[in-house]
Amino acid sequence: MEHARSQNIDVYLASGIVGFATGIIFASLSHMTAPATIVAGAVGVCLLIIATFIQRARSYTLFASLFICAFVLGAYRAEIAKPNTKDFENNIGTSVTVEGLIVDEPSAKSYGDSFTLETPGLSFSVRTKSNMNLAYGDTVLVHGTLARPENFMTDQGTEFDYISYLYKNNIVYQIKNASATVLEHNHGNWVVAHLIPVKNVIVKSFHRILPAPQADLLAGLNLGVKANIDPQFRDDLVTTGTIHMIALSGYNVTVVANALQSFFVDILGLSMRVASASGALCIVLFVVMTGMQSSAIRAGIMALIGLFARTKGRTYDAFRALIVAGFLMILYDPKYLVYDVSFQLSYLATLGILFVTPVLERAFARVPKKVAYIIPLRELMSVTLGAQTGVLPFILYKMGTLSLIALPANVAILPAVPLAMGFGALAGLIGAFSLGLAYPASLITHYLLSYITGAVQFFARVPFASVVIKHFPLWLCLFIYVCLIYWLYRKWNSEKVEQN
Repeated sequence: MEHARSQNIDVYLASGIVGFATGIIFASLSHMTAPATIVAGAVGVCLLIIATFIQRARSYTLFASLFICAFVLGAYRAEIAKPNTKDFENNIGTSVTVEGLIVDEPSAKSYGDSFTLETPGLSFSVRTKSNMNLAYGDTVLVHGTLARPENFMTDQGTEFDYISYLYKNNIVYQIKNASATVLEHNHGNWVVAHLIPVKNVIVKSFHRILPAPQADLLAGLNLGVKANIDPQFRDDLVTTGTIHMIALSGYNVTVVANALQSFFVDILGLSMRVASASGALCIVLFVVMTGMQSSAIRAGIMALIGLFARTKGRTYDAFRALIVAGFLMILYDPKYLVYDVSFQLSYLATLGILFVTPVLERAFARVPKKVAYIIPLRELMSVTLGAQTGVLPFILYKMGTLSLIALPANVAILPAVPLAMGFGALAGLIGAFSLGLAYPASLITHYLLSYITGAVQFFARVPFASVVIKHFPLWLCLFIYVCLIYWLYRKWNSEKVEQN
């Protein structure tokens, strides 16, 4: 009885969350008028009333009413999250003057500085015509030419959706050839303002202990800093399906979370409660310091839920944690769901790991569990292929790049990544104070990074390592996912029958 009640609660919660997400998608991709929203909300309320008083119609009617009410709330949330463009819509191509706050760390380019300018209800991507002494948290007066961003073609011959890439950060317009006058300093978030210098000190320490290419890769692995990574090597990462290493994905956050747990519990010997609280604080600070990328936020929330469950002695359900993390994120900013490719890929990859990987582990029963006593070959193959299965249809639709070498490349490279991150972090920390003391850890890091870069370049040079599919329709992407869900459902049913 209790189990059935729990299942009913799960179904009702699922209907609400799915309805909320569907409302966001509908409102983001179309213009839902106020009368239509009111009518849909009224229908939902009526069904809810019917479900309250009519016992026989309660189950399905309550399900439908929750879905519709949540759909309306999702559509409303998406509408109020849309940027306010009415003051600038007619000024494209003209000179504008805008006062706002710099909300990211300005990046020095050959043409000048690049940064995000935030104003009430709207943000701008600003490119100055010369390098200026600007910093996060500065309130500035920007004067330049207003322009709309445009999509562009990548080196692989596919179109990059630059408009959506900016829109996820509430950016609709660019201000080019700009000049900026600083009005005030230190108006940004206090925590972010103090973590940015910490990150820069760590990156500088990486460059003190390692040559530039390896230091840049280590900064990408540990901190998600990709600006200085060689473009050719970045293309090799795409070709081999290992670009997620420097994207600060859930994998990187998981490595950090596991390292923190080992440090606080196994090395310092702290109690589980103190270790969990310390680990939670470090995870939050790490996610903030690395720029609060959507994939890292998702993984960070799941890690926090796991720490809370461990502290309370509860069972950690990764799928429910994923649902909670996703719901909290789209509740905070609905643009994550529709426009943030990193969020979408991270979510799909995690779903693939949770549902496809167990099936593949049983299928790979004859594959050795470990090679050379330390490399978990079966797990690596299952997790890699599970994640690739989850994201592949979407990658083909969104990017058109199919890596045929991704499985062997990831199996060969991923075991070295957490070691490189760990020894690199240790060497960077010690190297900030003493190069001599950091030498042993930096030497190990050097060999690990040399192996990673060499393996990436080797697999990228394999003939037909990747192919480009320029036009992969959305309907085909969705059809593949439907077939995948049906296949998993059949597998789950057959295994349930075998167990009984």
